[in-house]
Amino acid sequence: MLALWGLAIGLVIWAVRGASGSGFGGGGNPPAGNSSRSTALDILQARYARGEISRDEYETILRDLKDG
Repeated sequence: MLALWGLAIGLVIWAVRGASGSGFGGGGNPPAGNSSRSTALDILQARYARGEISRDEYETILRDLKDG
């Protein structure tokens, strides 16, 4: 009976974590600004793709990243 309760609780935790995208294996999308998973270039490309920055801004920042 104890094993059954443990399994039920484990399934609930697994379902909640899976629905939130975090998962046990670290799957899902990384949070914005998480430097261990997103590089500066990834963030720059994402911002340009979303239209947050212009092409001129993108190219300027890209040059800065390559220089430094």
